[in-house]
Amino acid sequence: MQNIYCKKLQIPNLFVQCYQDIKIDKSLEKILPINDINIEFKEWLASLTIGLDSCRFFGAEPGDKYGLHKDISYASELSNRVTDCVKINLIYNSNNSKMMWYELKPDRSSRVIHNKVGEKLKIYNEEDCDVVFEENTNGPAHLINGMIIHTLLNGNSTRHCYSMPLVNLTTKIRLTWDEANKMLSPYVLNH
Repeated sequence: MQNIYCKKLQIPNLFVQCYQDIKIDKSLEKILPINDINIEFKEWLASLTIGLDSCRFFGAEPGDKYGLHKDISYASELSNRVTDCVKINLIYNSNNSKMMWYELKPDRSSRVIHNKVGEKLKIYNEEDCDVVFEENTNGPAHLINGMIIHTLLNGNSTRHCYSMPLVNLTTKIRLTWDEANKMLSPYVLNH
C-alpha cells in the first residue's frame, strides 16, 4: 500500500515557536498570521519554491482526541472550491500521540459543526469510517495529507502543533501530495 497520508520529515531546525510558553488548559486552536512566522523558516521553504498558505496553532491536553474531519472548510466544499491541503506539521512537547486516517463506509455521511475558530467544518462519526492508516506523530516534523478524513489522539503530554498548508511559491496554488513529496524529497525519511 502506498503511503498517501503522512511522512516523517527531517528539516533544518529553523522554526521559532510563537506560543512556546502558552498555557494549555483545554484544547486550543488559533490562526497565526504568516507574518508572525520567522523569516529564516520561510526563506528555507522559499529556497525549495514552497510558500505557506496559512498557519494554525493547535494545543492539545493529555488524552485529547479530535473529531474525524478533513482540513477543508464547508464553504469551500459547497462551492466546489476544494483545494489540496498538504501541510507541514511542526510538533513540540508530544509523547505517544498518533494520527489516524479513515475511509468513509458506503452510504454514510458527515455532519456540519463550527470549529474552535468559528468556521463550518464537516465531521464524521468514527463508527461510520474504517481506519486505513496510523502514524506516530510525536514530531518534530511531518508532511500531512489533510484532504483525507483523519484525527489526532494525543498521548500523555501537552502537545503543541503548528500546522501549515503549503503552496507553490511561483503559482500560489496549494501543493498536491505528489508535488510536496517531490519538492521535499531530500527531507522525507520514510519514502
